[in-house]
Amino acid sequence: MSPKSGTCESQEQVVVKAILTLIKENGGRLEGTQLSQVYKQCQSASAIVAKSGGPRKFCERHIALKVVATTDGPWHVERSAAGAPKTKKKVQLFDDSTPAGAAKMLLGMLEMEGPKLEGGKIGLLCSAHPAIKASGGPRKFCEERDEFEVVAASCGQWHVERRPTEQDIVRMLSDLIAKEGGKLDSCRIGTIPSIRQGMSAAGGPRKFCEQQDALVVVSGSSGAWHLECPTQCTQCPSIGLQEVPLSQIRWSQDCIKVSFRNGGMLVDLLKEITRDPELMHRLPMLSVVKHEGQLFAISGNRRLWVLKEYAALNDPTLKIRVCFRDMEKKKWAKLFKMRFSTENRGQQVDIVLAHKRMKIERFSTMKLAVEALRRQTAHSSDSDSESASGASSSQTTPSSSSSSGCPALRSASFSSGSSD
Repeated sequence: MSPKSGTCESQEQVVVKAILTLIKENGGRLEGTQLSQVYKQCQSASAIVAKSGGPRKFCERHIALKVVATTDGPWHVERSAAGAPKTKKKVQLFDDSTPAGAAKMLLGMLEMEGPKLEGGKIGLLCSAHPAIKASGGPRKFCEERDEFEVVAASCGQWHVERRPTEQDIVRMLSDLIAKEGGKLDSCRIGTIPSIRQGMSAAGGPRKFCEQQDALVVVSGSSGAWHLECPTQCTQCPSIGLQEVPLSQIRWSQDCIKVSFRNGGMLVDLLKEITRDPELMHRLPMLSVVKHEGQLFAISGNRRLWVLKEYAALNDPTLKIRVCFRDMEKKKWAKLFKMRFSTENRGQQVDIVLAHKRMKIERFSTMKLAVEALRRQTAHSSDSDSESASGASSSQTTPSSSSSSGCPALRSASFSSGSSD
């Protein structure tokens, strides 16, 4: 292209820009008879337009302009799609901009990097994440999340580690028991920071271990105690962990409540496990005893309902890992006697809304129980709204829709002594 033709082209672009400005000022269109206004803004416009064969032909030559003709002859010009102002396309740096997405991203980085991730590296790679920015930066974000443990070092440095879950702690303790020859003294537990911190919410190491079906707390003299695994326990040689078909396990109770102790609905847990079967491994093991040739769950009757419903829908041959308990030991014999209320050999269980009403109100299916609960909640809400005293409705039973994020999985309340 010669310099002359380049100059001519640039002059035409000046005229086009002037026309686009007038189109905008006139509400998105400019009549053909109004193009003379361009000449006032650009002195050379008249000659440039004339050289193209007139206003209409000039507009038809340029892709940024769109000529619209009517049947009776008049025409006008509009901005074409090609002439629309270009907007910068936002680049999506992160697949999930939610806090959960940021946490998942950091957990993935921890898996690749190892047991810890330096704070500087998190800031370099993740500080632009919307959820991390909203929290006030990488460190504050990690401190607010249950998944992470922020460890401060000297000179203002810090790193983050994955906070072990309850099942992680049990697994670590089981490994330590095996390494120590089948017995782990309580004083050794306190020397492991990640384990010690994870136990604090349960009230300390001993209380945490006593709640775990996969661990056995053995008391010694002078208040000392140690841990053993059920399969290695010298005091209870007949108990242990074993994988059995779910269909062989029966309910020891004649009825179960529609919800867990923390308010989470059984049906909500079933939905969560159906969506992600891996969540089953986060549930504590059932404690099972053998009675008259049959296996009965003396803890976890509500979890047993959830697992049996899942198996009926997805995998009738499902096997689960359970902890067999020794009926010769006073603790388990007493618990079995207290819990064993089934009148049909544990083959079926009724559903109740509240244990105090189980003699006057029980349901043969979960569907009937949930429908009754919804009616009860709706009635209670209506009564509260009509009350002139403005009494709070905090005493109403939570409905299944009030359970978000499956609180049954978040709760650590399932223990060998729980009433589920």
